[in-house]
Amino acid sequence: MRPTRTARAVGWLALSTAAAAAVFGRPELLVGTAALGAWLVGSAYAFLRTVTAVDDAVAPALEVSSSQVIVDDDVEVTLRGSTVETDATVTVRLRLPPTLVTDAPDERTTIRLLGDVPTETTVAVSAPVAGDVTVPQPQVTVADGLFEETFARGPSRSLTVVPRRPDDLNVGDADSSTLEGSYSSERRTRGTEPAEVRRYVPGETADNIDWNATARLPDIYVREFEVESALETAFVLDARASTRVGADGERALDYLREVTLGLVGLSRAREDPVGLAVVDDDGVAGVRGPTNRPTGYERLERRLRSLEADGGRRRPPGRVDGGEPVAARLATVDVQGPFLETLSTCVERRTALPADRSPLRAAADVGGADRTVLLTDDANRRELREAVEAARHRSSQVVVFLAPRVLFEPGALGDLSAAYERYVDFESFRRSLDGLDGVSVFEVNPGNRSRRLRSEAIERSA
Repeated sequence: MRPTRTARAVGWLALSTAAAAAVFGRPELLVGTAALGAWLVGSAYAFLRTVTAVDDAVAPALEVSSSQVIVDDDVEVTLRGSTVETDATVTVRLRLPPTLVTDAPDERTTIRLLGDVPTETTVAVSAPVAGDVTVPQPQVTVADGLFEETFARGPSRSLTVVPRRPDDLNVGDADSSTLEGSYSSERRTRGTEPAEVRRYVPGETADNIDWNATARLPDIYVREFEVESALETAFVLDARASTRVGADGERALDYLREVTLGLVGLSRAREDPVGLAVVDDDGVAGVRGPTNRPTGYERLERRLRSLEADGGRRRPPGRVDGGEPVAARLATVDVQGPFLETLSTCVERRTALPADRSPLRAAADVGGADRTVLLTDDANRRELREAVEAARHRSSQVVVFLAPRVLFEPGALGDLSAAYERYVDFESFRRSLDGLDGVSVFEVNPGNRSRRLRSEAIERSA
């Protein structure tokens, strides 16, 4: 409970009256002081009862027109007030987190509860950054002129903001079965679910003998188990400037991110451990090691959706680069107190990139997952080839999803003949990588632009 300016003025008047009684020797003035004090205390008590009654009666409703919205698209948030019988002024304000913006004035986000008249307001909000957003509980304010109280009541609402997705994603010329086949594992492990019992074959290990079945039957029997996948996958996503060329939802990064989300979902369905490294213009962002926990998959998906195609307004704290981060500066500090000791253990130390390694190669060379998946464009082919070679030394299987720049650069298809020559050169490079042992390379492109180039090829061959 907070006193208003009027209540503070009454309090100062009571104190002034008491001071005047002491200074001028007028004890009768203390009667006025007592009267003002009693009135102020009585008013405070009455206000507390009013707040309690309002708290019991108020039930604001908060609704969001959609639980999922695309970045920068509008979604409507509606605030409804319940009826409250009171002489005090009761207002309910819609509170928006910093990640949501609106052009509505302040009076549009606040409603006043007037007796038995239900009121509501609806405002359009948008989110400039992808991620999970929570619209908090509405804020209720009760005021009677002397005192004011504010508290939160009602429901909160969750909103998922997703990046603008490409609507014509095309992955190579392969059908889904071929793509999934390239993404399958050659490494299998024995599972825990029993499958069947069969006769023992001489030469087999005794570890699989089902001794209970053998004791009941005249021959030796073996218990077989369902085969389970145990494949670790490391995703390396290139989010540098070359992949951000073009309009929102039409950039190479948008397409590569969509492929990554799909493959993470496929790994999640199989419970295969996955890790993620994002390469941006500053180096290799914090590498997340392989995990197959539900929370781990969710963190990876949130990280992917939060990538900004305009340069990455969100910057993860962990990074491998050549700068001088806080951890490096802390290393030179003489730790003499508990604060610096705690701070030194909390700040993640970073390692500078080797001079002979590009960010993409450094990311591909981290860890030792069974399979490495590189998602990038052909802006720097030499760097990509080095990254593939590094991944081959670390992983038994390397899958590359490659976006041809000619299909993403604005205006590149203005001259179809020149674009076709560039596309033929890209395809030759893709095939050279695909011919390496243990490497599969898939083209990622906008289907409509790819069809235009195919039409050019048909016209040339006619």
